[in-house]
Order: sequence, then structure tokens, then C-alpha cells
Amino acid sequence: LHQRAGSIRVHEIHGTIYEIVSADGRTRRKTLRREQLQKIAERLRSAKEGGMSLARLLVAVNRIAGIGLRGVYRPNIVLFGDALADPAWPNAMNAVEHCDCLVSVGTSGLVMPAAMIPSTASAAGAKVITIDPNEGGGDYWLRGKAGDVLPRLVQRAFD
Repeated sequence: LHQRAGSIRVHEIHGTIYEIVSADGRTRRKTLRREQLQKIAERLRSAKEGGMSLARLLVAVNRIAGIGLRGVYRPNIVLFGDALADPAWPNAMNAVEHCDCLVSVGTSGLVMPAAMIPSTASAAGAKVITIDPNEGGGDYWLRGKAGDVLPRLVQRAFD
């Protein structure tokens, strides 16, 4: 979403489903476009509706995960227990340590080490704005769903 909105520097600490890598994550195999991922999602929905046999599942995801002539491949995403993406994580922390304001949107703030981001920004002197239905930390809490609060915030910021 950040890229589609025009952000220049996005640090994808949880990786990206658009990038397909070797099983060890070291070799980039290919980059997918949004339209390709939409087709994969459609195939998965179709496979689910027709009963999810192993064969149907493998066909549905073969563009993003499987075994090929060059070995096992998968999306370049971070799962529970994995280290956060490198160099995205150190780059993100550097950005957090040098920001003036951090907006935290719709996160539980419980999963480490990403949960350290708001407190790191605050310790470095940044103001922290939390947008969430549930009360969160930070200097300011904007109660509500991101889809409701963010458009109003942007509108007021640029009026």
C-alpha cells in the first residue's frame, strides 16, 4: 500500500509476497506484479470452492511456492520465529531513530521485535500517534478503524 501511495522509501520488515526467493531466502527468483497475485488469489478461492485437494492447492500456489528445477522456492515473507528482513529491519530502525513523528496504525504492538518501534521513536524524541480501535501507547491515540480515521486525518492535515 505504501508503494501504491507513492512512498519512496519503504522498509518491508516482514518481507514481501511480491518477491519469490529460494527456500533459504538468499537468491531472488522473480518479482510478481499485483495482477499476478490477484490471479493466484482467484485460483485459491476456486480451489477452496471445489474442495481443497492437495493437487488443487499445489496448482493454485505454484507461482509463489513449490519445487522447481532450481530447488524449493517461496514468497520472501517473514513468519513467526523468523528473523526480520535484512537490510529492511536495521534500515527501518535507523529511520525510526531519526523521525520527528511516527504513526502506528492498527497493530497490537505485542510481537517483538517490531513492537519496539514506537518506544524507540519516542525515546529518540519523536511524537507517536497511535490509530487503533483499542487504546494504545504513544503521545496521541486516535480511536477508530484505520479505514475511517486515516482519510479524515489526511484531509485535516492538508486542508
